[in-house]
Amino acid sequence: MLESILNTRYLSNNLETFALLVLLNVIGSILFVPSSIFPLTYGFVFGPIFGALFSAVSSSIASATIFLLTKKLSKYSFVSKKIKKLKKTIFKNGLIEKLDWKAVALVNLNPLLPASSMAYLFGLSGIKIEIYLLTYFLCCLPNSLLIAFIGSTFSSNYFVIASIAASAMLAGYLYKISKK
Repeated sequence: MLESILNTRYLSNNLETFALLVLLNVIGSILFVPSSIFPLTYGFVFGPIFGALFSAVSSSIASATIFLLTKKLSKYSFVSKKIKKLKKTIFKNGLIEKLDWKAVALVNLNPLLPASSMAYLFGLSGIKIEIYLLTYFLCCLPNSLLIAFIGSTFSSNYFVIASIAASAMLAGYLYKISKK
């Protein structure tokens, strides 16, 4: 087992797979595509433990990308004019800044809230990226472990069909957006 893990070809194939899944996760998260398919995929490809870890890292990278993108875009005058009213409404009482990491934890521990979409909200707040990223990573681990475990139990035929269907849906969604 250890020899196969240390085998360069095996490791590079897994690194390439991981890099591709991270890229798809980032693009999907930016476009508001539901990202629950990724922990399932990681669980199927890498097993429940490594799948959960890779899923948490991947979704943290995607969330950090959205967070930083929002921070960067909010500095431009045309964007800041559009979101000025939104920021006053959402951050009126300063609750997110008061709660700081606790707000990030509450959002990410709740499985009903889309955590990657909430990164846009946190990007507009005064939360520092270090605090956001560390809290996000730690709080998405339990959910990632659960979903990766479910993904590791899939049989290959059903999972291949589901992956193809999900890829087709993502491609169709990207095509629809590009036509606008």
